[in-house]
Amino acid sequence: MNKPKVRFKGYTGEWEEKKLGDFTDFKRGKGISKNDIQNNGQFKCIRYGELYTKYNGVINNVSSKTNKTHQLIKSIGNEVLIPSSGETSIDISTASALTEKDVIIGGDINILSSNILDNKYLSYLLFNKKQELAKYAQGISVMHLYNNQIKLLKIKLPCLEEQQKIGMLFKSIDQEIELLEENIELKKLNKKGLMQKIFNQEIRFSGYTGEWEEKKLSGLCLFMRSGGTPLTSNKSYYEGDIPFLSISDISNNTLNFTNKLISEEGLKNSSSKRIEKGNLIYTMYATPGVAFLTNINVAIPQSVISIELMEKYSKYYILTFLNYNKPKILKYAMTGTQSNLTSEIVKNLNVKLPSLEEQQKIGMLFKSLDEEIELLNEQLRLKKLNKKYYMQTMFC
Repeated sequence: MNKPKVRFKGYTGEWEEKKLGDFTDFKRGKGISKNDIQNNGQFKCIRYGELYTKYNGVINNVSSKTNKTHQLIKSIGNEVLIPSSGETSIDISTASALTEKDVIIGGDINILSSNILDNKYLSYLLFNKKQELAKYAQGISVMHLYNNQIKLLKIKLPCLEEQQKIGMLFKSIDQEIELLEENIELKKLNKKGLMQKIFNQEIRFSGYTGEWEEKKLSGLCLFMRSGGTPLTSNKSYYEGDIPFLSISDISNNTLNFTNKLISEEGLKNSSSKRIEKGNLIYTMYATPGVAFLTNINVAIPQSVISIELMEKYSKYYILTFLNYNKPKILKYAMTGTQSNLTSEIVKNLNVKLPSLEEQQKIGMLFKSLDEEIELLNEQLRLKKLNKKYYMQTMFC
């Protein structure tokens, strides 16, 4: 098929298939070592490792600088950069469009340019053909991708004007994704700073001056219990409609769904326990030290412990306190092939407690912050799905 499923209005012509080497110039960058990078350097530069750690489809802001210029390659502003070495074939099968002039391009970078190609379009097209490009990589402990192999890749091209529209669309989507990711990180940093100040009592809500008391976690609970896992060899145990918790199901301190379901028979024939929604759960194995609330009725495995608090304690306060103190708590973990907590360790954790009213205010503050972060995460997820859809439908 030489036409994509989705196109900008007014474009109907067939796309032309060509080998990349038929219309593209290829060069290699020249060495810039880590020692050549200077914070106050005069010239912007790009090292090969930055292509798969820092940059996306379009390089909007070159972050590294150097004072080295002798016999080096400078950009003219229409290049596509592909790393020529890395740990895996997928790592190096990545492309970034460079639209800025006079940027020094370091060694181990393949440089592609063409007068009939929009470099942003080519960058996203190559991202879409990542698996195909990876087949050309060679090596064992270190993978290499050379220009002579990249030249063989077949691609389909619309007219230059349509290329430019497609390239700008994906650049715009990537900028929105980057902005969301930055906002999420800022929210997380803000939350971390607030937790530190509040739990160290550097700041308090107006009107609260009383001393905080300290109690064992078990002394705050009606009960604490862990679960179990039905035999995975019995398929009938996993053909029911009861949500069964996996650590990977947790998202931003909440559980809203599970990827696994078990049957009543599986529940009865195992140590798993059914926990009602609204309860606090704490992880002990695999990824220990994470507290979260379940928004669904769920059966739990032995890797977590369910905590049903007395009404005079705030769930979200306890959740936030436990997550803030995770680094300290993990020092008590039993070491082996992996660090684990035990139910006895969890029961004996010390919790600092203000009055219930102050607990509730603190809990509501952090619940509000978590909801803001979750909303941004959902927007990010949808934006990435949007990009994936266009990737699948705007190229052929």
